[in-house]
Amino acid sequence: MHLLKAYHSTSLQAGHTFSFASHSKLSIAVDFGRVWITASGVQEDYWLDAGESLILAQNSHIVVQAEEKFACFAIKPVLDANALSAPGQRWNWLPHWLPNWLLSPR
Repeated sequence: MHLLKAYHSTSLQAGHTFSFASHSKLSIAVDFGRVWITASGVQEDYWLDAGESLILAQNSHIVVQAEEKFACFAIKPVLDANALSAPGQRWNWLPHWLPNWLLSPR
């Protein structure tokens, strides 16, 4: 099982699963194929096709399984408005490889 804290994109062959834990609210967006998603604390399971997305609550254990031959999907944190306006937190969601001058306040 993985612990996801940032953007993650992956692909799976049919029948294979990707299991992870999240400490923040996440969005799962399917780029190709069809996936089955189940999460701890949620009574329903979800089926998503290419072009569809789902937001899942924080502190969940999530399992994604590819239904068809092949599926690609992206997982990213959902930012709330308070996190963007908090001092010192404004640009923390940007990739670490960006130059420092982009991250410093003006």
